[in-house]
Amino acid sequence: SLSLPPLEIWGISVAYHAFGYTEFATRLPGALFGFLTLWILVLVVRRVWDTRVALASGCVLLTTPLFYAQAMSAVGETGAMLGLTLVAMGLVLRSRNERQTSLIWASLIAGLLIAFLAKGLFAVLVAAVLAFSIPAIQGARTRSAWTPAVVIGLVFGVLTLVVQDASSSGFWGQFRFTQKLFSSGPDAYQMNFDLIVNQIGFGSFPWSPLYLFALASVIFSKQLQ
Repeated sequence: SLSLPPLEIWGISVAYHAFGYTEFATRLPGALFGFLTLWILVLVVRRVWDTRVALASGCVLLTTPLFYAQAMSAVGETGAMLGLTLVAMGLVLRSRNERQTSLIWASLIAGLLIAFLAKGLFAVLVAAVLAFSIPAIQGARTRSAWTPAVVIGLVFGVLTLVVQDASSSGFWGQFRFTQKLFSSGPDAYQMNFDLIVNQIGFGSFPWSPLYLFALASVIFSKQLQ
């Protein structure tokens, strides 16, 4: 693909070879990525908190219409969701001072790779913001707490240099921030805070109001519990 990152397209291609040119094969990769996202979310939340919170988190994600629609779509973004969920898994385990270093870094590396192949530089930028946000909110001062953020930031910087310096019509062009197909987007007047709030509210419907309370509990708590 010269306009979109290739992960979903590769997945559909593999499904076509395995199951033929059917609607089932077309939708299978997105549904599989969505299932893995849900599964990893429940496992991580159960490990960090408890079964009750894990089930509640899984129910919230499963009952979010946009997530279901993305998972059922042939051109959805569940690949990016899976990658960012893996990154979040590694970051949360690291913030909890888990000693399984290999699991943490495996999650971060796999998540960054999947996110990049699914959504390009934008997904890696989101991962970098997550990585810097957690130690910043916790007020961490140790070098080890900031190591994942620094590493992900460096990865983002290197990938940005490689992708932006390459030809827009070549292989790396599909990973750029702005694709030709969607280069217009909202105009300057519409790109404001209201647009961000509306997008978040739409994406998390019907659980949008609860996000404010969840965010407040994280910001004002002394540490993630």
